[in-house]
Amino acid sequence: MEDDTPAELPKEQSQLSQQSEATRIAALERAPARIALERSKTRDRVEQMCRAKSQKNLKRMVSILTAGKQATDFVAEDVVRRALATLDEEGGRVGEASEVFREGCPEHKWLSTSIAKRMLRATKGNEDEAVRMLIHGVELRMHRRSLLQCMRCEPKVDMRIVGSDLEGHPTVFGWVGSQTDPLRELVDQVVLTFEAATRMAPEGGSINLLADMHGANMKLNMDLHALKECADILGTVYAECLNMVIVIDFSWAAQLCWSMLKPLLAEATQKKLAFVSAAEARQMCTSMFDESVCQRICETFDLDRDPQATPEARQAYCRATAEGDFPYGAED
Repeated sequence: MEDDTPAELPKEQSQLSQQSEATRIAALERAPARIALERSKTRDRVEQMCRAKSQKNLKRMVSILTAGKQATDFVAEDVVRRALATLDEEGGRVGEASEVFREGCPEHKWLSTSIAKRMLRATKGNEDEAVRMLIHGVELRMHRRSLLQCMRCEPKVDMRIVGSDLEGHPTVFGWVGSQTDPLRELVDQVVLTFEAATRMAPEGGSINLLADMHGANMKLNMDLHALKECADILGTVYAECLNMVIVIDFSWAAQLCWSMLKPLLAEATQKKLAFVSAAEARQMCTSMFDESVCQRICETFDLDRDPQATPEARQAYCRATAEGDFPYGAED
Protein backbone atom coordinates (compact mmCIF):
# COMPACT_ATOMS: atom_id res chain seq x y z
CA MET A 1 0.00 0.00 0.00
CA GLU A 2 1.31 3.43 -0.93
CA ASP A 3 1.95 5.94 1.83
CA ASP A 4 -0.23 9.04 1.36
CA THR A 5 1.70 11.04 3.96
CA PRO A 6 3.25 14.10 2.30
CA ALA A 7 7.00 13.84 2.01
CA GLU A 8 9.04 16.24 4.09
CA LEU A 9 10.66 19.11 2.24
CA PRO A 10 14.37 18.75 1.65
CA LYS A 11 16.39 20.68 4.23
CA GLU A 12 17.61 23.24 1.69
CA GLN A 13 14.07 23.86 0.34
CA SER A 14 12.71 24.22 3.87
CA GLN A 15 15.38 26.77 4.70
CA LEU A 16 14.60 28.73 1.52
CA SER A 17 10.90 28.71 2.42
CA GLN A 18 11.67 30.04 5.89
CA GLN A 19 13.97 32.70 4.45
CA SER A 20 11.30 33.71 1.95
CA GLU A 21 8.71 34.05 4.70
CA ALA A 22 11.10 36.03 6.88
CA THR A 23 11.92 38.32 3.95
CA ARG A 24 8.24 38.94 3.25
CA ILE A 25 7.46 39.72 6.90
CA ALA A 26 10.42 42.09 7.05
CA ALA A 27 9.18 43.82 3.89
CA LEU A 28 5.68 44.12 5.34
CA GLU A 29 7.03 45.64 8.53
CA ARG A 30 8.84 48.24 6.42
CA ALA A 31 5.65 49.04 4.48
CA PRO A 32 4.45 51.88 6.79
CA ALA A 33 7.81 53.64 6.48
CA ARG A 34 7.81 53.13 2.69
CA ILE A 35 4.30 54.59 2.40
CA ALA A 36 5.23 57.53 4.64
CA LEU A 37 8.20 58.24 2.38
CA GLU A 38 5.96 58.15 -0.71
CA ARG A 39 3.52 60.57 0.96
CA SER A 40 6.40 62.90 1.76
CA LYS A 41 7.67 62.72 -1.83
CA THR A 42 4.17 63.50 -3.13
CA ARG A 43 3.92 66.54 -0.87
CA ASP A 44 7.35 67.72 -2.02
CA ARG A 45 6.48 67.25 -5.72
CA VAL A 46 3.23 69.19 -5.34
CA GLU A 47 5.03 71.93 -3.42
CA GLN A 48 7.65 72.22 -6.17
CA MET A 49 4.95 72.48 -8.83
CA CYS A 50 3.09 75.13 -6.84
CA ARG A 51 6.29 77.06 -6.20
CA ALA A 52 7.20 76.98 -9.89
CA LYS A 53 3.76 78.35 -10.74
CA SER A 54 4.04 81.00 -8.03
CA GLN A 55 7.30 82.32 -9.45
CA LYS A 56 5.20 84.03 -12.12
CA ASN A 57 3.44 85.97 -9.36
CA LEU A 58 5.90 88.34 -7.65
CA LYS A 59 3.44 89.31 -4.89
CA ARG A 60 2.81 85.68 -4.01
CA MET A 61 6.53 84.82 -3.97
CA VAL A 62 7.17 87.70 -1.58
CA SER A 63 4.39 86.37 0.65
CA ILE A 64 5.84 82.86 0.53
CA LEU A 65 9.27 84.12 1.54
CA THR A 66 8.08 86.53 4.24
CA ALA A 67 5.08 84.69 5.73
CA GLY A 68 6.88 81.38 6.13
CA LYS A 69 4.10 79.57 4.28
CA GLN A 70 4.44 77.00 1.55
CA ALA A 71 3.49 77.66 -2.05
CA THR A 72 0.92 74.86 -1.74
CA ASP A 73 -0.95 76.96 0.85
CA PHE A 74 -1.37 79.85 -1.57
CA VAL A 75 -2.38 77.63 -4.50
CA ALA A 76 -4.87 75.84 -2.22
CA GLU A 77 -6.36 79.22 -1.31
CA ASP A 78 -6.77 79.92 -5.03
CA VAL A 79 -8.47 76.53 -5.47
CA VAL A 80 -10.95 77.39 -2.72
CA ARG A 81 -11.63 80.86 -4.20
CA ARG A 82 -12.21 79.42 -7.67
CA ALA A 83 -14.51 76.70 -6.31
CA LEU A 84 -16.54 79.27 -4.36
CA ALA A 85 -16.77 81.53 -7.42
CA THR A 86 -18.04 78.62 -9.54
CA LEU A 87 -20.60 77.66 -6.93
CA ASP A 88 -21.73 81.29 -6.69
CA GLU A 89 -22.15 81.48 -10.47
CA GLU A 90 -24.36 78.39 -10.34
CA GLY A 91 -26.58 80.00 -7.72
CA GLY A 92 -25.60 77.43 -5.14
CA ARG A 93 -26.92 74.56 -7.25
CA VAL A 94 -24.44 71.70 -7.46
CA GLY A 95 -25.02 68.83 -9.85
CA GLU A 96 -28.11 66.83 -8.90
CA ALA A 97 -27.98 67.73 -5.21
CA SER A 98 -31.37 68.78 -3.83
CA GLU A 99 -29.78 71.02 -1.19
CA VAL A 100 -28.48 74.52 -1.95
CA PHE A 101 -24.92 75.64 -1.27
CA ARG A 102 -24.79 78.94 0.60
CA GLU A 103 -22.53 80.70 3.04
CA GLY A 104 -22.72 79.10 6.48
CA CYS A 105 -23.99 75.72 5.24
CA PRO A 106 -22.08 72.60 6.38
CA GLU A 107 -20.38 72.17 3.01
CA HIS A 108 -19.21 75.80 3.05
CA LYS A 109 -17.45 75.13 6.36
CA TRP A 110 -15.93 71.92 4.95
CA LEU A 111 -14.56 73.70 1.88
CA SER A 112 -11.23 74.80 3.38
CA THR A 113 -7.60 75.29 2.42
CA SER A 114 -6.71 72.07 4.24
CA ILE A 115 -9.18 70.10 2.09
CA ALA A 116 -7.97 71.86 -1.07
CA LYS A 117 -4.39 70.81 -0.28
CA ARG A 118 -5.54 67.19 -0.19
CA MET A 119 -7.18 67.67 -3.59
CA LEU A 120 -3.96 69.13 -4.98
CA ARG A 121 -2.00 66.10 -3.77
CA ALA A 122 -4.61 63.76 -5.24
CA THR A 123 -4.40 65.51 -8.62
CA LYS A 124 -0.58 65.75 -8.49
CA GLY A 125 -0.70 69.53 -8.36
CA ASN A 126 -3.21 70.09 -11.18
CA GLU A 127 -5.12 73.16 -10.00
CA ASP A 128 -7.99 72.86 -12.50
CA GLU A 129 -8.60 69.21 -11.57
CA ALA A 130 -8.38 70.10 -7.88
CA VAL A 131 -11.13 72.72 -8.33
CA ARG A 132 -13.37 70.19 -10.08
CA MET A 133 -12.69 67.56 -7.41
CA LEU A 134 -13.44 70.04 -4.63
CA ILE A 135 -16.79 71.01 -6.20
CA HIS A 136 -17.66 67.34 -6.71
CA GLY A 137 -16.80 66.71 -3.07
CA VAL A 138 -19.22 69.45 -2.08
CA GLU A 139 -21.92 67.80 -4.20
CA LEU A 140 -21.34 64.38 -2.63
CA ARG A 141 -21.51 65.84 0.89
CA MET A 142 -24.67 67.75 0.03
CA HIS A 143 -26.31 64.47 -1.01
CA ARG A 144 -25.67 63.20 2.53
CA ARG A 145 -26.01 66.45 4.45
CA SER A 146 -28.54 65.12 6.97
CA LEU A 147 -26.53 61.93 7.52
CA LEU A 148 -23.29 63.82 8.11
CA GLN A 149 -25.00 66.22 10.50
CA CYS A 150 -26.58 63.57 12.74
CA MET A 151 -23.67 61.07 12.37
CA ARG A 152 -26.06 58.19 12.97
CA CYS A 153 -27.16 55.15 10.97
CA GLU A 154 -27.88 51.53 11.76
CA PRO A 155 -24.59 49.58 11.86
CA LYS A 156 -24.94 46.55 9.62
CA VAL A 157 -21.36 45.28 9.72
CA ASP A 158 -18.47 45.25 12.19
CA MET A 159 -16.72 48.47 11.15
CA ARG A 160 -15.32 50.71 13.84
CA ILE A 161 -12.35 52.83 14.91
CA VAL A 162 -10.10 50.70 17.12
CA GLY A 163 -7.47 53.31 18.03
CA SER A 164 -4.50 55.09 16.47
CA ASP A 165 -1.11 53.81 15.37
CA LEU A 166 2.20 55.02 16.79
CA GLU A 167 2.25 57.85 14.22
CA GLY A 168 -1.18 59.10 15.33
CA HIS A 169 -3.22 57.78 12.38
CA PRO A 170 -6.74 56.76 13.50
CA THR A 171 -7.34 53.17 12.41
CA VAL A 172 -10.60 51.72 11.09
CA PHE A 173 -11.18 47.98 11.44
CA GLY A 174 -13.77 46.23 9.28
CA TRP A 175 -14.66 42.54 9.34
CA VAL A 176 -16.20 41.74 5.96
CA GLY A 177 -17.16 38.30 7.27
CA SER A 178 -19.81 39.94 9.47
CA GLN A 179 -21.59 41.36 6.41
CA THR A 180 -25.10 40.02 5.79
CA ASP A 181 -26.51 42.86 3.68
CA PRO A 182 -25.51 43.89 0.14
CA LEU A 183 -22.86 46.58 -0.20
CA ARG A 184 -25.36 49.21 -1.39
CA GLU A 185 -27.00 49.10 2.07
CA LEU A 186 -23.66 49.68 3.85
CA VAL A 187 -22.52 52.83 2.04
CA ASP A 188 -23.86 55.19 4.74
CA GLN A 189 -22.01 53.28 7.45
CA VAL A 190 -18.79 53.34 5.43
CA VAL A 191 -19.13 57.11 4.93
CA LEU A 192 -19.80 57.82 8.61
CA THR A 193 -16.94 55.61 9.76
CA PHE A 194 -14.50 57.44 7.48
CA GLU A 195 -15.96 60.78 8.52
CA ALA A 196 -15.54 59.97 12.22
CA ALA A 197 -11.98 58.72 11.69
CA THR A 198 -10.88 61.76 9.64
CA ARG A 199 -12.35 64.08 12.28
CA MET A 200 -10.13 62.35 14.85
CA ALA A 201 -7.02 62.81 12.70
CA PRO A 202 -4.95 65.98 13.07
CA GLU A 203 -5.46 68.59 10.34
CA GLY A 204 -4.05 67.24 7.11
CA GLY A 205 -3.63 63.82 8.71
CA SER A 206 -4.65 60.44 7.39
CA ILE A 207 -6.14 57.16 8.58
CA ASN A 208 -5.45 53.42 8.32
CA LEU A 209 -7.91 50.74 7.24
CA LEU A 210 -7.71 47.11 8.34
CA ALA A 211 -10.06 44.96 6.24
CA ASP A 212 -10.43 41.40 7.54
CA MET A 213 -11.80 39.22 4.73
CA HIS A 214 -12.08 36.01 6.78
CA GLY A 215 -15.42 34.31 6.09
CA ALA A 216 -16.54 37.03 3.67
CA ASN A 217 -19.49 36.39 1.36
CA MET A 218 -18.19 38.25 -1.67
CA LYS A 219 -21.47 37.83 -3.57
CA LEU A 220 -22.82 40.64 -1.37
CA ASN A 221 -20.18 42.98 -2.83
CA MET A 222 -20.48 42.13 -6.52
CA ASP A 223 -22.40 45.33 -7.22
CA LEU A 224 -20.53 47.57 -9.65
CA HIS A 225 -22.80 50.57 -8.98
CA ALA A 226 -22.22 50.34 -5.21
CA LEU A 227 -18.48 49.83 -5.72
CA LYS A 228 -18.35 52.92 -7.93
CA GLU A 229 -20.32 54.92 -5.36
CA CYS A 230 -17.92 53.95 -2.56
CA ALA A 231 -14.85 54.58 -4.74
CA ASP A 232 -16.23 57.99 -5.80
CA ILE A 233 -16.86 59.11 -2.21
CA LEU A 234 -13.62 57.75 -0.79
CA GLY A 235 -11.61 59.06 -3.75
CA THR A 236 -13.14 62.54 -3.65
CA VAL A 237 -14.49 63.56 -0.24
CA TYR A 238 -11.76 61.54 1.47
CA ALA A 239 -9.08 61.86 -1.21
CA GLU A 240 -5.57 61.43 0.19
CA CYS A 241 -7.01 60.47 3.59
CA LEU A 242 -5.78 56.88 3.51
CA ASN A 243 -2.38 56.27 5.01
CA MET A 244 -2.35 52.48 4.64
CA VAL A 245 -4.82 49.69 3.84
CA ILE A 246 -4.11 46.20 5.19
CA VAL A 247 -6.26 43.46 3.67
CA ILE A 248 -6.22 40.26 5.75
CA ASP A 249 -6.90 36.73 4.50
CA PHE A 250 -7.71 37.83 0.97
CA SER A 251 -9.52 34.84 -0.53
CA TRP A 252 -9.65 33.67 -4.15
CA ALA A 253 -13.32 34.68 -4.22
CA ALA A 254 -12.39 38.22 -3.20
CA GLN A 255 -10.06 38.58 -6.16
CA LEU A 256 -12.96 38.97 -8.59
CA CYS A 257 -14.36 41.81 -6.49
CA TRP A 258 -10.89 43.36 -6.34
CA SER A 259 -10.60 43.14 -10.14
CA MET A 260 -13.78 45.26 -10.33
CA LEU A 261 -12.68 47.76 -7.68
CA LYS A 262 -9.02 48.22 -8.63
CA PRO A 263 -9.62 50.27 -11.83
CA LEU A 264 -11.79 52.66 -9.79
CA LEU A 265 -8.97 53.50 -7.37
CA ALA A 266 -6.22 56.04 -7.94
CA GLU A 267 -2.79 54.55 -8.55
CA ALA A 268 -1.49 56.19 -5.36
CA THR A 269 -4.22 54.45 -3.35
CA GLN A 270 -3.43 51.06 -4.93
CA LYS A 271 0.17 51.39 -3.75
CA LYS A 272 -1.01 51.78 -0.15
CA LEU A 273 -2.56 48.31 -0.02
CA ALA A 274 -0.89 45.32 1.61
CA PHE A 275 -2.42 41.85 1.23
CA VAL A 276 -1.42 39.68 4.18
CA SER A 277 -2.34 36.59 6.17
CA ALA A 278 -3.74 36.88 9.69
CA ALA A 279 -0.34 35.86 11.11
CA GLU A 280 1.41 38.54 9.05
CA ALA A 281 -1.17 41.12 10.12
CA ARG A 282 -0.48 40.34 13.78
CA GLN A 283 3.23 40.76 13.14
CA MET A 284 2.67 44.13 11.47
CA CYS A 285 0.41 45.32 14.27
CA THR A 286 3.11 44.72 16.89
CA SER A 287 5.30 47.33 15.20
CA MET A 288 2.51 49.72 14.15
CA PHE A 289 0.50 50.05 17.38
CA ASP A 290 1.06 50.30 21.09
CA GLU A 291 0.42 47.21 23.19
CA SER A 292 -3.21 47.99 24.11
CA VAL A 293 -4.36 48.73 20.54
CA CYS A 294 -2.41 45.77 19.16
CA GLN A 295 -4.04 43.49 21.73
CA ARG A 296 -7.48 44.85 20.81
CA ILE A 297 -6.92 44.12 17.12
CA CYS A 298 -5.47 40.63 17.71
CA GLU A 299 -8.34 39.72 20.04
CA THR A 300 -10.71 40.80 17.28
CA PHE A 301 -8.94 38.45 14.86
CA ASP A 302 -9.40 35.62 17.37
CA LEU A 303 -13.06 36.40 17.94
CA ASP A 304 -13.80 36.62 14.22
CA ARG A 305 -12.28 33.18 13.73
CA ASP A 306 -13.89 31.51 16.75
CA PRO A 307 -16.80 29.30 15.55
CA GLN A 308 -18.13 29.22 19.12
CA ALA A 309 -18.43 33.00 19.44
CA THR A 310 -22.01 34.27 19.43
CA PRO A 311 -23.19 37.40 17.58
CA GLU A 312 -24.02 38.90 21.00
CA ALA A 313 -20.48 38.32 22.25
CA ARG A 314 -19.00 39.84 19.11
CA GLN A 315 -21.22 42.93 19.32
CA ALA A 316 -20.43 43.38 23.01
CA TYR A 317 -16.71 43.28 22.21
CA CYS A 318 -17.15 45.75 19.35
CA ARG A 319 -18.92 48.19 21.65
CA ALA A 320 -16.29 47.80 24.33
CA THR A 321 -13.36 48.39 21.98
CA ALA A 322 -14.69 51.05 19.60
CA GLU A 323 -13.38 54.60 19.84
CA GLY A 324 -15.16 57.80 18.81
CA ASP A 325 -18.86 58.63 18.62
CA PHE A 326 -19.69 56.31 15.72
CA PRO A 327 -21.13 53.72 15.48
CA TYR A 328 -21.52 53.17 19.25
CA GLY A 329 -21.89 56.72 20.54
CA ALA A 330 -23.61 57.85 23.69
CA GLU A 331 -26.95 58.13 21.95
CA ASP A 332 -27.05 54.44 20.90
